[in-house]
Amino acid sequence: MSGPSDTGIESVYQEVGIRIQSARRKLNLTQAALADKVSLSRTSIANIERGEQRFMLHCLCEFASALRVPVERLFPTDSGPVEERVEAAIGTIADKQAADFIKAGLLKAKVIQHGTK
Repeated sequence: MSGPSDTGIESVYQEVGIRIQSARRKLNLTQAALADKVSLSRTSIANIERGEQRFMLHCLCEFASALRVPVERLFPTDSGPVEERVEAAIGTIADKQAADFIKAGLLKAKVIQHGTK
């Protein structure tokens, strides 16, 4: 049975999935390799990354350990899922030079937005 709070919970799982995917790509891990590290199937990893599969809290600790990130890095923050989606999308660009160019542009935009160097 779904209720109003289910939508909020679904968005949390989607954001966590995006963060897991982003961290996995930064390590150049395949979904299958991550699945082996956390004792899940590759299909489960794909579903989790899309926010389509819920998982038990202890799995979050296993993901953090396998991805070599603090657990809190996988939780949604005020910076929001947009930055994570952009990072994940950049991670799919095969041309490293193009990806670096995009990252540099985004960094410059952040500096301008926040007025810092």
